[in-house]
Amino acid sequence: MGKYLLVLMLSFIVLVYIKGCNGCVDEERKALLELKKAFVDNSDDSLLPSSWIHDPESSSDCCSWERVTCNSTTRHVIELSLHHLKLGEAAIVKTPGNWSQISLFQSFEQLRILNLSSNRLPDWNATAGYSSFSRLQRLVKLDLANNSFTNSILPSLSALTSLKKLNLRSNRFEGSISDQGMHETGPECEPDPLTVRGSIGSIVDLKSLGKLRKLEYVNFSRNRFNKGIMKALRALPSLTYLDLSRNNLEGPLIAQDLDQLTNLEVLNLRRNYLNGTFPLTGLCELKSLQVLDLSFNYALEGSLPPCLNNLTSLKVLDLSLNQFNGTISCDLLSTSLQELVLKGNHFEGHLPPCLNNLTSLKVLDLHWNQFNGTISCDLLSTSLQELLLSGNRLEGNLPPCLNNLTSLKLLDLSWNQFSGNISSNLLSSLTSLKYIDVSHNYFQGMLSFNSTAAYHSNLRVVILGMETNLPETNNLHVDMENSGWSGTALPQLEILTLSNCNLNSIPKFVYYVHELKAVDLSHNKIKGKFPTWLLERNAQLGVLNLKNNSFAGPFYLPPHLVRNVVIFDISNNQFNGQIPEYIGKIFPNLKKLSFSNNSFEGDLPSSIGGLKDLVALDLSFNNFTGDVPKGLVADCTNLRVLILSDNNFSGQIFSAHFNLSNLWFLRLNNNHFTGSLTDVNFELLEEIVLLDVSNNNFTGIIPRSFANLHSSLWLLNMKHNYFEGDFPCGQNLWSSLIAADLSDNFFSGPLPSCFGSDRLMALDLERNRFTGSIHVPLLNSIELRMLNLRNNRLSGSIPAELVGVGVPNIRLLLLANNGLSGLIPEHLCDLKDISMMDLSHNSFSGSIPSCFNNITFGSLFPGDVPRDLDQLISVNFNGIFSVTYVSDLQRTYAVDFHSSYEINLQVEIDFITIYLLMPYKGGILKYMSGLDLSSNNLRGEIPWSIGDLSSIRALNLSHNHLTGFIPISLSNLSEVESLDLSYNNLSGKIPFDLTRLHSLGAFRVAHNNLSGKIPDVPQLSTFDESSYEGNPFLCGKPLPKSCTTSVVVDELGQSGTSAESEGKWYEVDRISFFASLVATYIMVLLGLVTILYINPYWRRRVVCNFMSSSELL
Repeated sequence: MGKYLLVLMLSFIVLVYIKGCNGCVDEERKALLELKKAFVDNSDDSLLPSSWIHDPESSSDCCSWERVTCNSTTRHVIELSLHHLKLGEAAIVKTPGNWSQISLFQSFEQLRILNLSSNRLPDWNATAGYSSFSRLQRLVKLDLANNSFTNSILPSLSALTSLKKLNLRSNRFEGSISDQGMHETGPECEPDPLTVRGSIGSIVDLKSLGKLRKLEYVNFSRNRFNKGIMKALRALPSLTYLDLSRNNLEGPLIAQDLDQLTNLEVLNLRRNYLNGTFPLTGLCELKSLQVLDLSFNYALEGSLPPCLNNLTSLKVLDLSLNQFNGTISCDLLSTSLQELVLKGNHFEGHLPPCLNNLTSLKVLDLHWNQFNGTISCDLLSTSLQELLLSGNRLEGNLPPCLNNLTSLKLLDLSWNQFSGNISSNLLSSLTSLKYIDVSHNYFQGMLSFNSTAAYHSNLRVVILGMETNLPETNNLHVDMENSGWSGTALPQLEILTLSNCNLNSIPKFVYYVHELKAVDLSHNKIKGKFPTWLLERNAQLGVLNLKNNSFAGPFYLPPHLVRNVVIFDISNNQFNGQIPEYIGKIFPNLKKLSFSNNSFEGDLPSSIGGLKDLVALDLSFNNFTGDVPKGLVADCTNLRVLILSDNNFSGQIFSAHFNLSNLWFLRLNNNHFTGSLTDVNFELLEEIVLLDVSNNNFTGIIPRSFANLHSSLWLLNMKHNYFEGDFPCGQNLWSSLIAADLSDNFFSGPLPSCFGSDRLMALDLERNRFTGSIHVPLLNSIELRMLNLRNNRLSGSIPAELVGVGVPNIRLLLLANNGLSGLIPEHLCDLKDISMMDLSHNSFSGSIPSCFNNITFGSLFPGDVPRDLDQLISVNFNGIFSVTYVSDLQRTYAVDFHSSYEINLQVEIDFITIYLLMPYKGGILKYMSGLDLSSNNLRGEIPWSIGDLSSIRALNLSHNHLTGFIPISLSNLSEVESLDLSYNNLSGKIPFDLTRLHSLGAFRVAHNNLSGKIPDVPQLSTFDESSYEGNPFLCGKPLPKSCTTSVVVDELGQSGTSAESEGKWYEVDRISFFASLVATYIMVLLGLVTILYINPYWRRRVVCNFMSSSELL
């Protein structure tokens, strides 16, 4: 009997072997060929591998075909790897939800792994999918990632009852799966139907997740599920891996979301919208958990709970970029931890010494928190391989014990307050180091790589110094010069940043490195020609930043293609001549190109228009001439930043070819561009932040499409051109607008209404032809700091809306040279923060409001004001320009080369001081304050309260009809530099107390009715004659009229202060005055008597006349 069994077994083995030799199962081979026939593109070319062919002569073994794996014994297909084949382009799948060829997979009943990822496949026919998958009872792994599947395919998956791994990453699943009927009544029962509720309210019946009881691995990342999905996943008792990152999970996590997942080892909920405090109960009960990632939720808060110590198996804890706070307690963390990542939170205090107890810790990432103090020697575990403490408030010297971390491969201490010298011994001990960043600290002295270069053959990333050139931050000198080096000191170096390290030349060792991907030597003192050899010797070079050095001479490039360079910045040097014509062909993949602040000249090479990937181009402050190449504005559609300002460009840049629809910054100011804007559809500029076309020769009207500029616009500058007509606003309000300058044009019509943004800080419409009144929409912004409507044709009065709910924070109110009339409203006094007010050259009447002393007229930017006119508009390209470094622990670090473009909202205004119209801007404007009411019809006296404006620097009340005395209170204007009271009807004396105005640089009281002597003190007598002329009763220097022989009576009885009487040039004694008057009368009477006595003729005439008068009486 035994012999017969042995023969049968051998026969079976032989049959199986023979079948294997004959190749794969014929039915499965035919099914593969049917798949190939089905998945063809519009040209009838199959999307499946070319090796899938039917060849009768060779029997065509499908087990040898690409992307097919068979069982070595049974020759059944057990794995199909059909990923990245663009199957979504096949004609049969053009209509989502209808293609039924998914049923072709049912022939592979022994299939264990099916990978259809990264094909952009849409939904298949649900019925065909369920039918097909019902036959695949051995399938344990299904990968559908990176497609376009939606909730409708989920019922099909319920047939895969043996499935252990399911990857639905990066699809279009959405909504939540409710848990109604999730209870079980017996071990063999199926869950009640679940429903998938999409965001649009669709409901799809399914039994899928509840039936997949063997699922161990679930990846639903990069979809749009909400937190309801957690309830459905509770029905999967075998789940060990769960990735729901990058979904729409929001709200707090609660215990019921997690309490059933007791076998969970990996939980990834990063990049969702979770909030609230740390979910204590649920998480702390997951005793098998090894990896917990709650990073990038931004709103999780609170301190670390003590129960974290219950997670004795936890190896990776990542809570980065949330709102966690407090200190790190020593009893919170499990000793099994290998990676602790808490970056981007609000943890504070000293670094806990218990970190040294984490003997398995390999990664400690605490950067961008609020830790302070020093690094203690007993703090860090010697097992550390990656230490990141950047962006905190750590200080002091680096401790010598750092050299005990001999396993350290990555060290980042940047953006702290460390000081002192960096010991060369420290560097020589860390022989495993591959990445070091100690930039943005306050180190000083000399850092030398010379003596330690031989120990750093593993270094790949070196980042030192600062990114700025501030004198107080550049005390670190880096010495990398050693003529004795073999040339292989840092052979694997990939990233080198030595910004602001006081280098006088490029380090010699760089000449021998050939693997560089990024070089940043900006903000140094390096001289010489452009180092072409850097491009020639480093084929992988992607970033070259030589900004702010002293390179000079013509700019030459290598003749061959430099394919990998994406950032090229040689701004702020002394290069001259023309840019090589072939630059666009040398750098075909450039994303950022900056030649600003050099002396380049000539036309811009047309090849720049071929840089299709260009994101930022800055050519400002050179001497370029001619037209801008057509290709630049027509074909470089990825441009975000285009800065051509301060050159000599000409011609029409805004042509019908203008197609830069992705622009954020467009700066064309200070050139000679011409033409109109009518050919451009400005509606295309959906992301524009800054538009500056000022100081050019543009003409014509503004097209109506301009009114539809996107609400993202922050700054608009069109000043000093030849634009005309109404400014089109349509129905739009630019809700994000911060500043607008349309000055020095020929705009007409009513004031534009689209500048009613509640963020508006500065509006300058000066020197145009706007008419009508100042209307309310302009006054809606509580942020408005400057309103300049000078030199227009406005009429009416100042509206009451200027205060109250209007613009209470305004600092510059400039309404001069219009036709405004009426009284100066007292509600202006409620604008307490006004620094400069110009109402001159209008037709205001009445008196000067006495309440002006409520206005400080002080510093333009008081310290308690959080926002001012000097704020920066800044756009950062962090992440766009970066080089990736992957550590030995497979952690990815992006070394960002921050490319930020900052535009200062620098306001420039003119104000009359010291007899001249002076421009004020920037820092000077902060210290200027003034009130100009000149050239109106104001009457009455100068209010005594004007003297309370102790911080004002310029006061102009000239060319009005003011009367009365000059108030002595004006002597309290201790900061005044310019005081003009000329061309009024003021009378009386010049108060002697005005001599206390020691800052006075300009003083005018000409053409009034002043009298008396000009105080003979240097403060007032040094002004020229024009300051006092036109006052007939005024005398003394500098007037030619002397006061020494005149007897001046104060007919008006003006009283003076004691200080005045001490300085009088004459005194009047009433007794002496009347005695002299009586004596004079007597002398005249005696003279008449004497004449009559001596002359008898006149005596008779007098007697006759007296007698005649008596008879008449």
